[in-house]
Amino acid sequence: MTLNVKSLLDKIIFLCFAGLVVLTPLIYTTSTTELFEVPKMLIVYCLSTIVLTATLIKFIVDQRITLPKDAIIYTFLLFLTFQTLSTVFSIDQFTSIFGYPTRLNGGLISQFAYFVIFVCALINLNKALVVKLLASSVLTALVVSLWGIPSHFGYDPNCLVLTGQLTSSCWQAEFQPTLRIFSTLGQPNWLASYLVLLFPLSLAFLISSRNRLNQIIYAACAAAIFLAFIFTNSRSGLAGMALAIIIFVGLLGKKYIGNHLKILLPVGAIVLVLSIVFGATLLGRIKEISSSQTAGGTETSHIREIVWLGAWQVFLKNPILGTGPETFAYSYQQLRPTAHNQTTEWNFFYNKAHNEFLNYLANIGIVGTLLYLSLLYLSLKTIYRISQTIQNDTDKLLARGIFAAVIGYQAVILFGFSVVAPQTLMYLLIALALTFGNYTFKQIHLKLNKFQAAGIVALILACGLWLLVSVFRLYFSDAELNRAKSTYSPQDSIRTFGNSLMVFPTQNPFITSDFSSYAAIFATSTDQTSATYAKLADNLALNSYKYAPNNFLIIRKLVNTYTLIGPSNSKYKAEGEKLTQLLIKLAPTDPQSYFTAAKFYAAAGNKGKTVSNLKEALKLKPDYIEAQDLLRQLNTK
Repeated sequence: MTLNVKSLLDKIIFLCFAGLVVLTPLIYTTSTTELFEVPKMLIVYCLSTIVLTATLIKFIVDQRITLPKDAIIYTFLLFLTFQTLSTVFSIDQFTSIFGYPTRLNGGLISQFAYFVIFVCALINLNKALVVKLLASSVLTALVVSLWGIPSHFGYDPNCLVLTGQLTSSCWQAEFQPTLRIFSTLGQPNWLASYLVLLFPLSLAFLISSRNRLNQIIYAACAAAIFLAFIFTNSRSGLAGMALAIIIFVGLLGKKYIGNHLKILLPVGAIVLVLSIVFGATLLGRIKEISSSQTAGGTETSHIREIVWLGAWQVFLKNPILGTGPETFAYSYQQLRPTAHNQTTEWNFFYNKAHNEFLNYLANIGIVGTLLYLSLLYLSLKTIYRISQTIQNDTDKLLARGIFAAVIGYQAVILFGFSVVAPQTLMYLLIALALTFGNYTFKQIHLKLNKFQAAGIVALILACGLWLLVSVFRLYFSDAELNRAKSTYSPQDSIRTFGNSLMVFPTQNPFITSDFSSYAAIFATSTDQTSATYAKLADNLALNSYKYAPNNFLIIRKLVNTYTLIGPSNSKYKAEGEKLTQLLIKLAPTDPQSYFTAAKFYAAAGNKGKTVSNLKEALKLKPDYIEAQDLLRQLNTK
């Protein structure tokens, strides 16, 4: 009986890990407020919860707890502990716990999920299963690549799924996949970072294969992955891919390369031909780096320099604990360089520093960042040692491929940021590579009778079920929020917003502020329900402010709420004025703060403050057209 239960648990655990490498990069849905990142993160939460539950039950069935025991795990634990401490003192605890609403990756919950994946992979997977998972990840990358490649030619399978038409017209002009593909990852740089992690592994499988059919399959994988990578036109991806290839080839050594020229030369020829035939656009984007302006506006490298400066200033102001995980969207606004106002992305808000390491510095300070770097260093050092000492040729090549892939990935996110699919894969690849070595474990033997064991298993199942239900609540809450925003009927919108708030596991200031905004819009009607909607908008706004007093995005939304309901009520007007001053304090160099304030005072009938705020906005951005138009209208009255 015990053996059967253990065998079932092992199968469940392996299927969950297979799901992580296969489902996470592929899944997306229109039912959530964000198509790609939100469903990917939720599937990671689900699968990591099942893995943890099954592993804990396995401990009880085995009457033995098995725990990894080395510096890597201890460093990961310290990294997680410090992120928890940073969350306690965060400027926005909700965001630090759950992550930024349209991203989720990087929040404290996601870091716990990655830790569970990492540790449980070490505990449960043997070398045979590891090879199967690595092969599955490469084959999944083939599917992702083949899904994305047609979109370069105007035939996007995503549009077929979303609209029923095999075109690329379902995307806005700035997201056209004919220019830069993104497949099922959602953004070209995110796809590039994912492919950088898997291209070296496709080469490792190709070189180590002795079966002709396998060689053809992995050659197709390598070619498709590299072609899809080129079509992303990702400059940060190119830096990572080049570094990964150089490291992988360097680890092979001259002797090994000489003995495998029959395979390596055709691969090199394919890479070269694809680069020459399809790489012109990517080469053109590289040449744009030296220019501050491009046909599409301010060169992104110039904008990133400004954002990096702001991130560094945030770090200098909060050097020890940072401002809290995933709070960059708010901390940056407090110290946003005025040079940002002169770019074509002046009215964008940045929820990431577009440099993973500066992002960590700003969010969790120097100690947390050093712990993350230490985790990477210890992991890479161990993987390199393993790759030099193991005898099995396939295992050796895969370990070297993972070593090269992880370093290449770090180069990509040095100029960008991590997202769900590649970040999950990175932690899993490191754990899988470590299983090729003689990993040390601590064994804790249990002496439980069958009643004690049954009680503990029941408790574990109950906790696991509670966690799974919580994940499903996150999904249904987000789905209801998406429905509420697309519903035009006030009654239906109010009901679905209420459902979204009720289903979410805790107070959610983002949903509350959105609800407040819609209620304020409904309050502008002239019928007898307007006062009821205005009161609802006020109550929701106060609740949202209570849980997110330092969140400039929410505060700006609340100011707009009181702009709509404030003129007819002195209480609402006073509350709106207080939030207007807070908004300027939270984002003092953003001209939109002063323009939002000007609109509030214009609605309140205070011409003097309207004009003064418009002038402040124009000081920060002299070509602010909306501010110019409103000031002109006021001067003609």
